[in-house]
Amino acid sequence: MSGKRAEIDVSSVPLNMRMGFNDARMTKKRAGAGFKIVHGVPVEKPATVHRVSRGEEEFSTMMRSRKLGETFKSAELTRAATKLPPHVRDTRKVLRFNAYFLEPVHESAEENHRTRSITILFYVEDGTLQLSEPKEENSGLMQGTFVRRHKCPKPGGAGGFVGLTDLVVGADIKLYGRTMRIIGCDGFTREFCHERGIEQPEDIPAPFDAYSTTRAALKARDTGADSEIFRGKKMNPLKKFMEASLGRAGGGRDTLSKFLENDGKVLRFYGLWDDRDSVYGDRLLFRIHYFLADDTMEILEVYQPNSGRDKFPALLKRQPLPKKVLFSDDRARGCEEDVGSEDYYNEDDLAVGKYLNVLGRNILLYDADAYTKEWYKAVKGLDFSDSVVDVEEKAPPPVEVPPPPPTGFGSEEDSLGSFKYLVPKPPKKDWVKLMENEGKVLRFVAKLANPRPIDVKRRFIIGFSLADDTLSVFEPPVRNSGIVGGKWLASGKYKNPDTGEYVVAGDLYVGGTVTLKGQQLVIESADEYSLKVMEGTAHVWPLSQIDFVLNNLKLKMREHSVTARRMFRTIDKDFSGFITLDEFNQALRKWGMTVPKQALVTLMRHYDTSGDGRISYSEFCDAFLEKEDEGGVSVVARVKGKTFSDAELKSYLAKSVEVELSDPERLHLEDLLSRFSFVFQSRNGEQAIREEFRKFDTNKDHTVDREEFRAAMGGGIGQGHFNLNEHDISVMEKVFFHDGLEKLDYEAFMSVLRHHAERTTH
Repeated sequence: MSGKRAEIDVSSVPLNMRMGFNDARMTKKRAGAGFKIVHGVPVEKPATVHRVSRGEEEFSTMMRSRKLGETFKSAELTRAATKLPPHVRDTRKVLRFNAYFLEPVHESAEENHRTRSITILFYVEDGTLQLSEPKEENSGLMQGTFVRRHKCPKPGGAGGFVGLTDLVVGADIKLYGRTMRIIGCDGFTREFCHERGIEQPEDIPAPFDAYSTTRAALKARDTGADSEIFRGKKMNPLKKFMEASLGRAGGGRDTLSKFLENDGKVLRFYGLWDDRDSVYGDRLLFRIHYFLADDTMEILEVYQPNSGRDKFPALLKRQPLPKKVLFSDDRARGCEEDVGSEDYYNEDDLAVGKYLNVLGRNILLYDADAYTKEWYKAVKGLDFSDSVVDVEEKAPPPVEVPPPPPTGFGSEEDSLGSFKYLVPKPPKKDWVKLMENEGKVLRFVAKLANPRPIDVKRRFIIGFSLADDTLSVFEPPVRNSGIVGGKWLASGKYKNPDTGEYVVAGDLYVGGTVTLKGQQLVIESADEYSLKVMEGTAHVWPLSQIDFVLNNLKLKMREHSVTARRMFRTIDKDFSGFITLDEFNQALRKWGMTVPKQALVTLMRHYDTSGDGRISYSEFCDAFLEKEDEGGVSVVARVKGKTFSDAELKSYLAKSVEVELSDPERLHLEDLLSRFSFVFQSRNGEQAIREEFRKFDTNKDHTVDREEFRAAMGGGIGQGHFNLNEHDISVMEKVFFHDGLEKLDYEAFMSVLRHHAERTTH
């Protein structure tokens, strides 16, 4: 035996057999010093030699021996030769036989007997029997253990117990009053009986059972018993119930991989539920969390401070959210319709801008957080940046409480002081206005607007104080009128019921109306002091300014094509050379011009230098004529500040004459001009033509192009006044659009027609 210890690999040896042996792979080798000191000189250490024990060497020899298998076999034969007790030799050996018995049915028209299947289990170790009946769905029978495990005595009082020799395929066995026929056994039972010298015949088929066959067909049709064949049902509800009762409560989906991949990933949406259309409804905000790990959702309410609502933790606890809630007849029968994953909301059904049906509540997903937007863009390719819905409501305007009516004590400002302030304050006064207008009172003479016959001669003096905007009305007494004069209205501030505002200084002028004390008063005149104050305050009384009155009056005269000479001759019917204010006002109304009476008063005060209430011809010409020569009044047309004089008009006519026209066209042009002259002499004829041109003058520059000119001549002008055809319009266009002119000043065109009309008249 070598003194050197051999290394043995015992990794394949059971642990309980390694006692006394060391595994070379598991031996911890200590690294010792490589040298030792001998007499002061370092000497190399010899290598450590592992010594093999006697037991290790014998075990190694046995493991290398080729007769190791023979050794184990001989040991097994030795054990087999040893006689063991039956409870040890035949332990856990169970023989299985299939049998049936017929049970009579007396109360059914469909069957007279029913075949009931029985499984017979024979325990070899102690010769006991156990009978069980396989459970059938919806059978209505107490199935399961039919006879508990015990030794069953033989029938007929013969003594003894049912043994293995009594259990043969095809034989009948009678137990406890029921005769059962054995129709088959399993493979282990057949082999075991063969070793014991008991031959088992071949299995025989079970007898036909009409009721069981009919029930199986109904089950296959109604519930889809075969899971591989789709019959309108996703899964057999009875099978699902049985699997759940046996411990498989969940579905068949593999959710582990989904959980491991998406654990901790939560999508967050912001929702709005507007239920204000229903009774006691409200506008509520929610946070919707979608858990990608298990496709569940939770909906949390966003609590609004001072909302008056209780702070509920959640509208929906974490759970799968169905798209719709169905209550079908399956619930009444005790089995529910199976619901698949497609009937629940998932990440593909959620998007910003869509509605989420939460158990009948339509919640708008108006926004999402940054992580959710990035996840959808990276995984689904959806961009929610442009889908965000603005659900912020603007704050309603503050409710304006109308002030209550005055209390009657003091002025209205005094009553408003107690309404606006907790501690009433006296109304503020404009002290600058009081100091500048102290003692300034305007007086007007007024009459009733719609008087009764008895009130025709009643007159009222309206006094208006410029210092504090108060007015008072005094009625002068009239003898034998039956009306007592005196103070008609006390001094104070009064509102005009037509406007709801206080009467101010600008509301009082000659010709104006004011409503006081329920009566409408018309102002007839004012005293000299009041007129001078009005003329010196242009921003309050513009009708008292002569420049403003003249410019507006001249504009009206041009619009109505009325010359100053013609107007004066119309007014001065007696050829006295003077006109009064009333005659001038009546003439203006005759020509269709309405001028306020205050403007006429201003005009008379400015140009009636003699003070006799009349305007002479020279005064009238100074007011309305812009140029006067020997021939009388020239034809003037103002367009955007440009004046067309007689010389310019003749130059324009000369250019028109230079246009090359044939003799028939020239005669035709003269005929057209004569027709225009006739219309110009009629009332409002020139104004009608001007208004037609203004319809096409969109930019208000008093010009029209060729198309606009043809449209105007072919529209209201050509059809309503002259009956122009296309040839007539072409001749007019050729004459007036000369030298390549693209824009025609229709005021100049009107001046040419007016000049031709006056020439034919004279």
